[in-house]
Amino acid sequence: MPGLNRRRDLFGFLDLLAIRAGPSPRIVGVQVTAAGDVARRRAKILASPLFEVVLDSGIVIWVDGWRKNANGRWTLSRWVL
Repeated sequence: MPGLNRRRDLFGFLDLLAIRAGPSPRIVGVQVTAAGDVARRRAKILASPLFEVVLDSGIVIWVDGWRKNANGRWTLSRWVL
């Protein structure tokens, strides 16, 4: 429906899906959040009934936590599940 503006995460917990082709192909699912929300997002992913299915399919899961440091630059902390 126009104007509904409904968003859903892939598998209920992934914001992005990245695919690298070539001699060593890889698929990475990424959950992006503020650094302060990383623990909550990781817990949500680990509790999902689809978590093991996604891992068994060969998809690597990253949780990327972003924060702005003292000089105004963005810093990334990445957790691999």
